[in-house]
Amino acid sequence: MAIQNQSSFIPKDGSFKKPRRESMMGILMLVSLVVLGLSLLLFAGSYGYWYLLDRQVNAPCDGEGGACGLKATVDNIKHELDLKQIVRYNRLDKKMKVAQGLIDGHTTLVPLFDVLERLTIHNVRYNKFSVEDGTTVTIEGTAREYEDLAAQLRVYKDSNSIKEAVFSGLGLDDDSLITFKLQLVPVSSLLTFSTNLNN
Repeated sequence: MAIQNQSSFIPKDGSFKKPRRESMMGILMLVSLVVLGLSLLLFAGSYGYWYLLDRQVNAPCDGEGGACGLKATVDNIKHELDLKQIVRYNRLDKKMKVAQGLIDGHTTLVPLFDVLERLTIHNVRYNKFSVEDGTTVTIEGTAREYEDLAAQLRVYKDSNSIKEAVFSGLGLDDDSLITFKLQLVPVSSLLTFSTNLNN
């Protein structure tokens, strides 16, 4: 029998070719490697930033007047400040807050008198003055005619300094003058001491 010498194991015809299978495995692997690379890069960047901040906060002083870390700077300032001095500043701060509260709560009537002097017409006189609740002013007075009271009421209504003005208790006295009782509500800033402090 004759032995045929076959030099190639690859078949000559195309009957043994495997069909090429298209799959998404290659693309999925590429996307996952890109995501992995980006996440590792992000982790390395955030770790580097944390390390940098940690060095800035915890860096010790070099003793030669150079830069210190934030913790060392705070410790040095604590040692430089005297505890008695801090307590004294704290007490001073509390006293100043109390004084500011007193000034803010204090009322003054000087601006109201200035407004009344400017707005009162010549035929109206005030005899009695009282302040109720720190916001309402009650004034008793006299006028020559009812038209004078109407004109006075118009002046108060047109003023920016008076919120409300009401005449009541109208009557006649022994000299035939019209008596009245006036209730005024000035704007709140008019009576506040701190608002009028610079005027």
